[in-house]
Amino acid sequence: MLKDTIIKKIMDTVLSIVCDARRRCREISTSASTATTTVMTCTLGANNLAVGTVNEIPVTYGGYSNTCDRVIVSAYCTLSKNYYLLKGKLSNNKTTISGKFYNFN
Repeated sequence: MLKDTIIKKIMDTVLSIVCDARRRCREISTSASTATTTVMTCTLGANNLAVGTVNEIPVTYGGYSNTCDRVIVSAYCTLSKNYYLLKGKLSNNKTTISGKFYNFN
């Protein structure tokens, strides 16, 4: 059991160096049905916690995962009372996530 724990810790360390997606980002989403654009600041933080804010007020809470080239965020929005999934692709320089939000309500 101890051996498994040590290997897991080594793997976590390697993955966090190579595939660290933690960052603060600006999220711009446009609704196809209403043609409105929303700007949100999102934080992909430690322990895979994702929080989105509008005007410094937290409005979405959820988690994220990444595979070095893709980021998937699942979150609950307190304003719309809806669950969302973002399937995003990281740019080559790892500074931009582009993708599509899916509403699960």
